[in-house]
Amino acid sequence: MQLAVTRDVTGQKGAEASAIESEFRFHTLAEEAPLWIWLTDKAGKVKYANKAMLAWLGFQQHTAISREVWSTFVHVADQHLLAKIVQQAYENKAAYNIECRVRSCHTQEYEWFAFTTVPRHINGLFDGFVGTASNIDMQKRSVEALEFRVQQRTRELHEANAAHGGSIEAEGVPGQGALFKVILPA
Repeated sequence: MQLAVTRDVTGQKGAEASAIESEFRFHTLAEEAPLWIWLTDKAGKVKYANKAMLAWLGFQQHTAISREVWSTFVHVADQHLLAKIVQQAYENKAAYNIECRVRSCHTQEYEWFAFTTVPRHINGLFDGFVGTASNIDMQKRSVEALEFRVQQRTRELHEANAAHGGSIEAEGVPGQGALFKVILPA
């Protein structure tokens, strides 16, 4: 007597194919995204960095990125605050957001980036962070240029008004803009 045992593995093969496809989609998304994406372990060691981040920093592999390496790329004026915020995030296992300037390995110029990280967990236990960073340099420079222009124009208005003997006062609710009224001499 012969006994044959068969097992239907159709569902298992389908699940494996779905997992492979899901991994491929994630990898493609992470690698092609026009922003930095990285993962760290609970000690702060970078376990993954996408190609946009590696290219900006001039590294071939994520293993070259450590907490210490940031001192060579982050603007000196931003280093202390960044280190403090990252330290607190690890101590509290809490998300953080910060804007700081990071030097490009290609141009040696600093550009502004907005960093956002959130803690990641495996089986309910803290296992590091997942982070993104977007280049916001053009926005920062636009805001700075606009603020400079507003200050310049306000100064010109005060000078012109003073030349005519009047004054300009700002009225309004703080944080909601101001209305300007011109006070002319009697």
